[in-house]
Amino acid sequence: MEHNIIIAGEGSAHPKLGVKKANSVEQNLKILNSNIESGKLSLDHAIAKTRPGGTLRGVFKCNGPDADQEMLAHVETMYDFVVAYKKRLVPTYDPSAPVTQTRKEVNTMAFAPIVEPAKSGRATCKITQEKIEKGELRVGLPVFARGQMSTSWARASVFAQALRFETASDNRSKCKASKIKITKGEIRLRALVGSAAEIEAVEGFKAKMYYNPMEIRPFWRAFHEATGIKPSKIAGAELLDAAYHEALLAENEEAAYEEGDCGGDY
Repeated sequence: MEHNIIIAGEGSAHPKLGVKKANSVEQNLKILNSNIESGKLSLDHAIAKTRPGGTLRGVFKCNGPDADQEMLAHVETMYDFVVAYKKRLVPTYDPSAPVTQTRKEVNTMAFAPIVEPAKSGRATCKITQEKIEKGELRVGLPVFARGQMSTSWARASVFAQALRFETASDNRSKCKASKIKITKGEIRLRALVGSAAEIEAVEGFKAKMYYNPMEIRPFWRAFHEATGIKPSKIAGAELLDAAYHEALLAENEEAAYEEGDCGGDY
């Protein structure tokens, strides 16, 4: 069945497709088309979500042996529509070709914790609530406050209290340093910004950041040199094996990835 492109209408904001199970196929095609035409939805994103294995098939209950065949046909029609749209723009496009993801070059340390001697005695340790003396080693976390980026400081000697290795409970977090999504089940480092009491009562804590531990290896080395604390002494360290902990302190990137085998879960 041929569906013409209709340049009209408003839709939901990206990244949601905006389609509903209760809608007719024609209604959902118009919504997809409107979102794509308005730039609110990436065409590649629409293809990824509607293709076999895409999340829309789970939402519309058309996966597995008990799949709703009517809904499966519904999603297939939407998938065919966005693929045809793509082919109009890129005639050589092959939807069966493997999807490759390219990693952007990112300065991962720009948003990683930093270790340095205090440049003055004006900063207050967020954990102890005491002034950090000039020359005293401190750790800074990049935070967004009052509409701009700033640094939240803590004494290096107590900063380990703010850190914990944990298993990601969902797919909603990103590594603060690399900006790459942390998937459900992956080990991440959680860093909290606040007083010792707030950190202890972590429930509902708002000022928190997540990192892929391997992406901030320069921090681990600097932190170890400053405090003598290894990643293996951080709360939740038992989630990672010994080789991974050694890799976090490795100076050579290739050695770190070989020892840590960071492509899997731990």
